[in-house]
Amino acid sequence: SRVKHRAQHTYAHCINGDEECLKQHKNMKNLTLPTNDLVSKLKEDDDQVRLIVSTLETMGVEYYRTSYEKLYNSNNAEEWMNIFRYLGRGPIEGLTLDKVNESFHLAKTTDTSRQDLLSNYDEVR
Repeated sequence: SRVKHRAQHTYAHCINGDEECLKQHKNMKNLTLPTNDLVSKLKEDDDQVRLIVSTLETMGVEYYRTSYEKLYNSNNAEEWMNIFRYLGRGPIEGLTLDKVNESFHLAKTTDTSRQDLLSNYDEVR
């Protein structure tokens, strides 16, 4: 995400309704993700998640684990409702992605797949 914003000189996020900002994001393509330390950074992230999960489990803390993809790259709001069910509050049925997106202050900035966005997708993959 930082690479996208640095390369294109755009804001990291767009306020819902800021059409100029959204237009800048929608026109982004041919980004190159630096790969020199990508594997080590991903391993570091994974190690941090494992440590947090291990700590939660050791301390007997209940938690719900989800992912960005389940929340933001889905074609339905099921994962959002799963979270509400876990919390015991909020809409647990009938929630739509439109309702989820309307509740956000920030807008989704791209529908472009990583494969289409990154010029070095095969290297990153």
